[in-house]
Amino acid sequence: MPSEERHPTAPVFRDVTGRGQADGNIGVNNDFFAEILAQSEAMSMSVVREVEENEKSFTALIRCIEEAHRKLTERIREQEKKEMEKAEGLMEQLKKEIEELKRREAELKELSETKDHLHFLQTFSSRCVLPADGDSLSFTVTADFSSEDLRKELSSLTKSLEKISQWDIMTRPPSDFCPLTMDINTAHRDLCLSEGNKKVTREGTVTEYPDHPDRFDWFCQVLCGEALTGTRCYWEVECSGDIMRIGVAYKGLSRKAEDKKCVLGNNKKSWCLRWSRSQYSVHHNNKKIVIGAPYSPRIGVYLDWPAGSLSFYRVSHTMTLLHRFNTSFIEPLCPGFWLNNNSSVTISHLTPCDYLPVP
Repeated sequence: MPSEERHPTAPVFRDVTGRGQADGNIGVNNDFFAEILAQSEAMSMSVVREVEENEKSFTALIRCIEEAHRKLTERIREQEKKEMEKAEGLMEQLKKEIEELKRREAELKELSETKDHLHFLQTFSSRCVLPADGDSLSFTVTADFSSEDLRKELSSLTKSLEKISQWDIMTRPPSDFCPLTMDINTAHRDLCLSEGNKKVTREGTVTEYPDHPDRFDWFCQVLCGEALTGTRCYWEVECSGDIMRIGVAYKGLSRKAEDKKCVLGNNKKSWCLRWSRSQYSVHHNNKKIVIGAPYSPRIGVYLDWPAGSLSFYRVSHTMTLLHRFNTSFIEPLCPGFWLNNNSSVTISHLTPCDYLPVP
């Protein structure tokens, strides 16, 4: 074969190599596209589920309101019917009394014209006796009902619905995700740390931790080792149990005092969200605000230290703002937890896969 006919061999090899690189890039892009598509579909399904759940909840609420309205209207109408029947009876009684009075008036007139004084005296006293008064006419809806109470209850319901309408729905902020680890030197001896100090459990057993100046001696609390300051941070926890507190505290929070003011949220140095037997509440400086929201085992916390903002979110298919503290932070903050018996809190491991990827 002539040598010049072999020259194209090298360029052909280079073309194949370039095509292989292109194929590799295409494969990576295809995988990236597939990942975006899969997560987009998962997000769409989550949104559909969330909308359906909300639709069910509001449909049940509307039915409950309509049923309460129907029953209350029926009770008012029934009472109206009773009072109208009573009024008709009284009117009939009054007609009879009027007829009786007219008859007596005629008799008295006739009696006044008599010449027989003895007969007049004997008859007059019996003719002057008036009939007894009948029952007075009144209208009362029911003995256990008042319009004022109804207005108060409806006003309270309206305010609750207005709060719901003001809830924020948002996605997780991946750029501010903050990995946390619980500091074993702060853990009360009734608490057990596990999973690389990412999980804390209270099961009624005592752990023989050594004495430490940072350890909580009286209250079942633990703080994380990270002191957050001058930045924005986001983390999530998975909760199990009937009573627990999730919050942040200055490092100066007392560890050795027996006073309950050392508990998260019961002092000026800490802020927390509390879950207790089907009810959320937030606490700071021993002040409590009750929050009406359905339970979710996953809670998100967003700290904007420079802005003095601390937000707690209920995390399910979407994120719903439960409460936001607005203040001025003056010291680094440590995330912390307080647990009741048979409760646990796990710091969630969030990765970029938890969010829609950004090309």
